[in-house]
Amino acid sequence: MGDDLSDKIFCDMFAGTGIVERTFKVEVNKVIANDLKDYSFVLNKNYIGNHKNIKNKVANTAYVYGAFLKHIKNSASKELILEPTYFIIEIQGDILYLDPSYNQRQYSFQELIEKTKFEYIFLSYNNEELMSADEEREIMEEYGEYTLVQKEYQRFKATKTYEYLHILEKYLQ
Repeated sequence: MGDDLSDKIFCDMFAGTGIVERTFKVEVNKVIANDLKDYSFVLNKNYIGNHKNIKNKVANTAYVYGAFLKHIKNSASKELILEPTYFIIEIQGDILYLDPSYNQRQYSFQELIEKTKFEYIFLSYNNEELMSADEEREIMEEYGEYTLVQKEYQRFKATKTYEYLHILEKYLQ
């Protein structure tokens, strides 16, 4: 990929508060941010659309909100299946960053990797997620050159967490 990203297009399918997009905004030619949540649209429209450098003052609202809930609402506990191909097959770029929600909602990971038209795909995930690192590796290896970067950290006193950055240089046809 190289050090010069000035002609690259960066896309984040699970943009959330937009911290990753804001980091890449100054490095790449174009940023595409996508998320299901309205708050994400508002934040990213402001932070990415605003050409001034803005300091990060946004909390991890999804985590705070989730910790606040004492009971899961019925509407939130229903299975949600996201169909990523509707959005992702219509765009193309250079760098795709995926940091999916840490919850029970499903999306078609295999289909997402298969259908994307991005040369570099980065997946941030940890060992507390729905898919194992081996499952993610097996899927990603089908589509190009795969690398895994792993970092261990202490999340709670008794719990070790492993953060994974799966890197795929995809074979594009």
